[in-house]
Amino acid sequence: MTPELSAKYLERLGVDPSRINVDGPGLALGTSGITPLEMAAAYACIANGGMYMEPISFTTVVAEDGSIVIDARDYQKTRRVFEETSAFMLTDMMKDVVSSGTGTNAIIPGITVAGKTGTNDDYTSVYFAGFTGYYTASLWIGHDKYSEKLASGSTGGNSAAPLWQAFMSRFTTVSRIVHSLMFPRPT
Repeated sequence: MTPELSAKYLERLGVDPSRINVDGPGLALGTSGITPLEMAAAYACIANGGMYMEPISFTTVVAEDGSIVIDARDYQKTRRVFEETSAFMLTDMMKDVVSSGTGTNAIIPGITVAGKTGTNDDYTSVYFAGFTGYYTASLWIGHDKYSEKLASGSTGGNSAAPLWQAFMSRFTTVSRIVHSLMFPRPT
């Protein structure tokens, strides 16, 4: 895969092309300035079997009589980015990151979690992006001014992943049945 093709995938995942560094470090190491919302949308695409759904801030506006005035999903952009089998393989690899890799602090007992940690050099910022069978979230910790640093030794695994786990586990206690989804293998 060439850097140019990788950049095209990022664009199809909703990343603003002006923030994509089309070079080895920008793509392989993640030095592009992807926002947490873009990251969450990209991970949701993977969790959704390769189908990208543009993030929306609400689903419906309901009138006092219960009728739907606006359904934002009617205007939401969707597109296939990956084949289901490719999304499944990515999910499977990211499940390993959480079960036995750098993301073990994101484990939610009894729930399948897939994700990826990220640590910038010089302790400028860290992140964890991941998903369960129903929810996707991306969490970034850092300073607006890169001259300010996080504590020495901060990583996505020891700083962002536990915070991600803390708030995502609250969602799962509300709807454990939904979260028993195990990312079925596509046929």
